[in-house]
Amino acid sequence: MIESIIQGKILELFSYLGIPDTQVEFIDDGDTIKINLHIPESDAGIFIGRYAETLDGVQRVVSAIINNGREVHQPVLVDIAGYRDRRYAKLTDIASHLAAEVKEYGTALAFPSGLSATERRQIHLLFSNDETLTTYSEGYGESRRLYLALKDTISA
Repeated sequence: MIESIIQGKILELFSYLGIPDTQVEFIDDGDTIKINLHIPESDAGIFIGRYAETLDGVQRVVSAIINNGREVHQPVLVDIAGYRDRRYAKLTDIASHLAAEVKEYGTALAFPSGLSATERRQIHLLFSNDETLTTYSEGYGESRRLYLALKDTISA
């Protein structure tokens, strides 16, 4: 659970961005802390940024506030106007198409370039309990790519 002092700091940060307390929702399911910012979609673009870079930056700052001084870091996910949920649905659709192709042809396939670290993590988690498929990343920085492959073709 997020302590009220930490919630206050996060609400203060959002107030500097022009987002009032009434538009901030905290959800702590014990695994991930999700913070939904309920702002109109017409205003969301400025907070999301190109390829969600601004949103990812806000998420990193909020994560640092929440996890500062904690022994065990808890993942934090900030969503604005449902962007992450819509994007996750799209990524899930892409993942299911790639999974079908990997199973049919037995060849590792890359996800589209430009996935953020958050999106790559979501896909890794999506396949973490899959019995036949696994994910792995290659490359660094902006050229980092996520791949989907059959488990028996990846050496440990």
